[in-house]
Amino acid sequence: MRGTFTPKADEAAVHVCDEANPLKETLIELAGHPILVAPAESGDAIVRLAEENGMRAQRTSATHVQVRHRDGEPITPAGHATVLVEGREWLVTVLAPAMELKSGVFVRRSERGVRAALERLRTIRVVQADDVEIAISGTPTEPSSTTRALSLPDEEHPTVVVWRSDEGWDELQTATPAVAQLLGRPWIQDALKLVLVKLERHFSSHSPTHIDDSTLATALDTTEARSPRSGTISPATCRTQ
Repeated sequence: MRGTFTPKADEAAVHVCDEANPLKETLIELAGHPILVAPAESGDAIVRLAEENGMRAQRTSATHVQVRHRDGEPITPAGHATVLVEGREWLVTVLAPAMELKSGVFVRRSERGVRAALERLRTIRVVQADDVEIAISGTPTEPSSTTRALSLPDEEHPTVVVWRSDEGWDELQTATPAVAQLLGRPWIQDALKLVLVKLERHFSSHSPTHIDDSTLATALDTTEARSPRSGTISPATCRTQ
C-alpha cells in the first residue's frame, strides 16, 4: 500500500531501499513496516535527509528478512520441494492460451517470451505451510490476514509458499498471484485464477490428467474455433513441448 507517513518519536524506523531487492521490499511491507520505495542509488541520500530531519531510517541492505514456518524453521528455495506442475501438467496447457487471450491489449507478447514463461512454470516449486511468519531483523511478524501465498524468486528453484489452504484446487488458486509474480506476469493473476475456478466447477473435487479443447475454451470464455491454434502458442504446442 502506498501513501503518506508521519513518523512519531516512539515508532520503529522507516525502511529505505538502498539495494535492488523487490522481494525484501515486499516482505518488509507485508510485515507492516513502513518503507520508502525509491531507486536504490538514492538510498544513501534519503537516509541522510531522513536523519537530518529527525526520522529514524533503516537501510534495507542492513535488514535481514526471513520467511519461516510458525515453529521458526526457515523456508528457502530448494530442489527437494514439490514441483508445482507435478501430476498436473495440464497447468502448462492452461497457461499458454491464458497468456495469449487474457494479457490485455497493452501487453506485448512474443513466442520467445511465452515459451520462457512456460519453461519457468515447469521449474516452480511449492511449499505448503500451516502458517508462516516474516522475521524482520529477527523479530517475527505476521503477514496480512488476506495474504496466503508468497513468491520466493530463485534462479534454479523459484518457490511459492502457500499457507492456510487445502491441497488441490484451493492450493492452486491461492498460489496464483505468487506464480504470476515468478513468471514476471503479475497482470495475468486475476484471469488465471478465474480460469482455475471455472475448471474446478467443471471437474468438481478431482484434479484432471488432461483438459480437452472444449473444456479449455469454455474456461477461457472463448470457443474452440477462436481458441489460439496459431501465432504465439497453442494448447497443442504446449502438450508436445
